[in-house]
Amino acid sequence: MGERANRWFRGDRFWLNKILHVKLEEDNDLLTPHERREIQEARLAAEEDPLQEARFELPISDERSGLDDRINSDVLSLRDLNGAELDHDQLMSVLLTTFDMPDPNGGIAWIKNELRLDRSVEVTLCSHPWPGRATRRATVWQQFVAEFDDVVWHFPGEPQLSQPKDDTDDTAEPAEPENGTCTVHAKLILLEFHSRLRVVITSANLLASHWEMMNEVVWVQDFPRTTGPNLYRLLEAEFGCDLSHFLAQTLDAAPKQRRAAWLSRLADFDLQSNAHLVLSLPGKHEPAIALQPGQLALRLSVFEASKKLPEAELELSTLSGSAWLKKEQGTWRLYDSEGKTCLCLDEISQKALFAAENLNMKTDLFVPLAQTDIQIVTTLLPEDVDWNSPPELLLRLKLSYKRQDLKDLEGSWTQTDLVEFFAILLSQLEVDYGLFALRRHLNEVWAQAEEEDYVAITSSVSALDETWFRALDQCCGRFAQDAGPKVVVRDTPSIEYSWLHAWQDRLVQHRSPSHRSPSHSPGREKIPNHSKLITRIFKDKSTEKHYGWVYVGSHNLTCAAWGTISRNEEEILWSNNRELGILLQAPSAAARAAAPAAAQNASVSAGFDISEMPWPFSFPLHRAELEEGDFQAESAENQDYHWSWWNSDDWYWCWTSSSWVRGNSDENWQNWEVDSVTEGQGDWRLQPKYSWWWTA
Repeated sequence: MGERANRWFRGDRFWLNKILHVKLEEDNDLLTPHERREIQEARLAAEEDPLQEARFELPISDERSGLDDRINSDVLSLRDLNGAELDHDQLMSVLLTTFDMPDPNGGIAWIKNELRLDRSVEVTLCSHPWPGRATRRATVWQQFVAEFDDVVWHFPGEPQLSQPKDDTDDTAEPAEPENGTCTVHAKLILLEFHSRLRVVITSANLLASHWEMMNEVVWVQDFPRTTGPNLYRLLEAEFGCDLSHFLAQTLDAAPKQRRAAWLSRLADFDLQSNAHLVLSLPGKHEPAIALQPGQLALRLSVFEASKKLPEAELELSTLSGSAWLKKEQGTWRLYDSEGKTCLCLDEISQKALFAAENLNMKTDLFVPLAQTDIQIVTTLLPEDVDWNSPPELLLRLKLSYKRQDLKDLEGSWTQTDLVEFFAILLSQLEVDYGLFALRRHLNEVWAQAEEEDYVAITSSVSALDETWFRALDQCCGRFAQDAGPKVVVRDTPSIEYSWLHAWQDRLVQHRSPSHRSPSHSPGREKIPNHSKLITRIFKDKSTEKHYGWVYVGSHNLTCAAWGTISRNEEEILWSNNRELGILLQAPSAAARAAAPAAAQNASVSAGFDISEMPWPFSFPLHRAELEEGDFQAESAENQDYHWSWWNSDDWYWCWTSSSWVRGNSDENWQNWEVDSVTEGQGDWRLQPKYSWWWTA
């Protein structure tokens, strides 16, 4: 695959990963007595050192694996992503995100070797902090420092854990995460070369076991460097704007000014793509409002201290309609229609308005921001809101901007100030997340009569009901009696949750009379799955050609990843994870012909042919033949399980049959997807008491 590294990736397809080994358990009959003893010795070592893992890796070249090199067509390895030597190019900096932390037993050296990174390359890693894993974090950080001269390890939302620290205190107790959300589940790789920026979005964590022993999906596109940087470029192209927003959020409070550094780099590249980014962020989100070129919308929220004001001062009834933003003595405040102060904006919202003001942005009436009061329609609040601890009040502000020479502002602000202004604006941009993002991009009418396949493969599932699947369908432009995609499982699915019994009609396997393997990748069905993919395939009756769309990335088929839509007075999306994926579209010939030329170019991925994709399964798909014993009942321990770290005593939101409710009990714990982890428990995701199906 080395020959592929020296060409430019167009982003018009996805790839599978290169399988090198098969993982065998101790009781596998394929093992020799000597190999079985090796695993036993490794298991004993793992009992003494929780960072060790007992496993035996059988190369696919060994005939006992039942595999051969044919499994590795249409694949990319991690090593294939860096072709600097072949291109006579120079790799300058790398940004990586992962859910699972790197392996403490040589994992950093493996990453350095596979990506062919020089010691001098600037490296930034963002990952989930994993509570109870302070020892592992410390071990991995020591390896980072030993391998690279300039490295940052950042934990979004948990900056107290990020490294390096300004003032390290070796005597202090190891810090632990403070929040109960999945801070990073996205799998993103950015490689800055002298000539290009390579963007990689995958389902694989930064582990050899994922890239070499599990089914994964990989998308890659190269973006050319332009003649000169321009920060306004980050607001203009949809792909670049969404990517910049993701980085502005993810790198917030990262050490060594990494957020400013990476946003400044992005401004050097032409970030236009016919593929669409699909993001998810933890929290409560409204659908984004429609914008014209040269406009942006900000999400603003109120200051926490304002929520503690006496109820009489809050004028709840007037906030259900129009309100006004007004700047007084350097502070933006929210007023009701009678001119009474209601609420102050929080710190980040104040900074966003300050940045917009100093970049000469204007309101929807094309009046300079600093010279007008702003009328805003606020989110409707429930009548029985508890003002001792009300839900977050979200405001939405539409602004207009024009490109200007930032050198004209350098008399008042430094270049560092200007980059920070854009970073704050980008972090507060109104963007569609999860299911809302699918709806924004798949809002055309898709011919149900021409649908051939609607299928997903996932490494984790949650207790999704018919209502959720119908919401997914509606966001995908699908209106059919049978809601939701079919879900691919292996021949031995090891389904551990009794509630999955209700999915029995939805589960499918890639089996046909002629073959069981994907024709382009024989044996792929034998490999444990960690990929995340949803596709809908049609066949044009007039042309006999296939069309449709495919999503690949980090989103599992879960509420935490895609979110759940609450429809009361307004649509609200609730999600729990930070996710990132890519959506490729190939509309029908009729849809392309009916669309304006500009819309045609924007809606179809250049060169994307859905019939030529390297699917990790084969067609046709058949209903899975599962026995009753495949569905293992949950133990009594599961029913009595109590959250420890993730939920503590904080308020959380749970979805009931009709609406979102707030509580702090454990009665609805199974509706959430993140649980506690402590050092030395082994792989918590494989314990049946947790509401994950396989792995993240």
